[in-house]
Formats: sequence, structure tokens, C-alpha cells
Amino acid sequence: MIAIINKGPHTNDIGGERNYEVRINNKVICTFKHKRTNGLAVCLMEAAKAVEKTRWAKFAKEIGMEGLAQ
Repeated sequence: MIAIINKGPHTNDIGGERNYEVRINNKVICTFKHKRTNGLAVCLMEAAKAVEKTRWAKFAKEIGMEGLAQ
């Protein structure tokens, strides 16, 4: 199962920025921030970008090119 979990902060600011986790099964793959007022489509794009950035960073580390993953 793939899940995007809202980790808060849980305040009365309905449209404010939140921290999210992308999980596959129960493993946290990455985290990202998202403003709820930007909508679901933007949230999904930000999640995808965070996953790709994490994936590239792991690959760059494996080949000894950590500086390129920024």
C-alpha cells in the first residue's frame, strides 16, 4: 500500500503548511511540506518529487557522487 500521511502540525489554520510522509507499506520513504490551499494535485506532485529526490540521493550515494543529489 502507498500512503501519503499528514503529520501536522494539526492546528486550526485550515490552509496552512503541513508536514507529510510518503510510505510504502509501513516504511517511510520520504517527507515533504505542502500547503493545503494548493490542493490535491499539487500535493501529489510534491510527493512524487520528494520520492524521486530521495531515490536519486540513494543512487548518487551508492556511486560516490553524493554532491550531485542536491
